[in-house]
Amino acid sequence: MKIRLNKWLADKGVCSRRKADALIADGKVSVNGKPAELGMRIDPESDSVRVNGKEIGSEKGRGRKPVYLALYKPRGYVCTARRFRGEKNIFSLVRPHFSGRLFSVGRLDKESEGLLLLTNDGSWTHRMSHPRFESEKEYEVWVHADFCNRDEICTRALRGVQDGEDTLRVSQIELVGNRKARIVLREGKKRHIRRLFSALGYRVVRLRRVRVGNIRLGDLRPGEWKNVKPL
Repeated sequence: MKIRLNKWLADKGVCSRRKADALIADGKVSVNGKPAELGMRIDPESDSVRVNGKEIGSEKGRGRKPVYLALYKPRGYVCTARRFRGEKNIFSLVRPHFSGRLFSVGRLDKESEGLLLLTNDGSWTHRMSHPRFESEKEYEVWVHADFCNRDEICTRALRGVQDGEDTLRVSQIELVGNRKARIVLREGKKRHIRRLFSALGYRVVRLRRVRVGNIRLGDLRPGEWKNVKPL
């Protein structure tokens, strides 16, 4: 599966996407021995990429041990690697224990909590994030009021509701309490769950992700992390 060259270089920790574009434009990046072009895509499994004559390989090839972490993201933390004054960053929770660049596999918005996967393996990040692989994500959702017409809620959530240009649906849904639901997504849009429940007439007051694929949050507490095996 092909990926944009500038994103792949950023995922490998070589530089930012913008810097990668600058290096490509300056003729300092080659693919299979030929000068790279802006916007081109590569196959990480078969193409040879060099920057300033140095081949860019896997993390193992660059002497970095692959890291795969499951983190309980607390509420109030952001997932971006950029630093903003007054904001708490998820990477600050693991940075004292790991050097080098880490990536989050997908994101949770600032007010959401739960399972977040972190790694320095750019190829795995891409594979886990791409809709093609449809990695299931399971969530627990609490809303502001008791559910009414429970069967109708489940039917509409499974069939899909319209919000602007997006059709928002779930793969599975179970109402496990008067104000709590358990849902599974295979592909999500920005603020998917909050927008879906809003369209159904409910405001989400708490949202926690408990599973990605076969990796579960388990007994982790907010801010804690553990090593996991890649899917």
